Amino acid sequence: MADGIDQNQSSPHDDSNLFMDRWESFWESFAEATVDEKFDLARDTIINEPDFDEEWAFTLFVEELGPLATQANRQGEWLDLLDLLRQEHPDVAADESTMLGAHATEMALKAGDARLDAALAYLFEQPDDSIERLFDVLPKIAYHGHTGVLEHLVVQWPIIYDSDNLFSTAWIEWADWTLMAQIAAWAQEGITRPRSLADLEGALGMVMDELDSKWANIYATEFLGPLPDSPQADAPAHTLALSFLRELVTGQGWPPFKAQLAARSMIAFLRHQTNTNKGLNPNLTIEFAQSMLNQGIFGQPYATAAFLEAITRFTPWLQEHGLLEHAQRADTIAQHFRRHLPALCKSIENRAGPDALLADNLRQMLRQLEGARDTGQDATAHGF
Repeated sequence: MADGIDQNQSSPHDDSNLFMDRWESFWESFAEATVDEKFDLARDTIINEPDFDEEWAFTLFVEELGPLATQANRQGEWLDLLDLLRQEHPDVAADESTMLGAHATEMALKAGDARLDAALAYLFEQPDDSIERLFDVLPKIAYHGHTGVLEHLVVQWPIIYDSDNLFSTAWIEWADWTLMAQIAAWAQEGITRPRSLADLEGALGMVMDELDSKWANIYATEFLGPLPDSPQADAPAHTLALSFLRELVTGQGWPPFKAQLAARSMIAFLRHQTNTNKGLNPNLTIEFAQSMLNQGIFGQPYATAAFLEAITRFTPWLQEHGLLEHAQRADTIAQHFRRHLPALCKSIENRAGPDALLADNLRQMLRQLEGARDTGQDATAHGF
């Protein structure tokens, strides 16, 4: 010992070098490992690495094991590793709760994993942190029809409202999702049971302050309640869309949350298209869907898919209800969709990543369009 300094005590510089040595050694081994070995290496490092930090967690779970688990259909093992991370390094897991929670939710959705509720709870631990990532995963949840997110949207609202990190636009988007989830949850309980604005106010509380009460009431009373009479040709766009979408729920087994996901875009599209009784403008339909797909930081593949799956069924629905001026328009529009939708569906799948439900639904939509042509029948005969 000299001048009171312990010569055996390591310096911060030495500790940093040791950490970098372990970091580099891990990734060198990881790069050469088989899939099984990669999961084993990850497990051992999470348990034994004392300085496992946020950067290590992000690189391992999001950039490396995330795509691998999805491609190899090993989402369950990825979720097991996340449980281990939360046990061994709770502070790291808490700091990355929104990012890793979003991936956990996607893993559970795509794998049909029973741990979806736990993944959602983790996702919403710090909802005002990386809220764009949280908003990105909500359309996936809606598309898959899971309304369990409703509880978290309602309970965590005060955190969102009081956050210094968010603009009022985030409040409005949060409120819109809460409304959609609530109406979908009620529809699952019984779509013919009437609901009122007072019911919404009782269920959503202060969230209602961010909603347009007129439109909230329209969604509640026209999507829910006793079966309405057939719509008239001059009915407003929202009435046509909501009447049509509730028939997809009651007649074709659509999840109500997925129908709500399609409702916003469908109403917006129909409000800007005149002469609905002449059927859809197929060129505008494709352009609108392409624009949807490219919206936002992450794109909107699930909202676009829900819109397309609905809109391809809409013109024949108009025909079925006597609202289509020229019956042959249904087949003309279907022909246009047959030519142009395959490429757009491929783009949707590329944006969404591997998702068996999404891929199956899009393929079914295209097969039904082809079936209408091959049999010489119009699209109505195939459920469009």
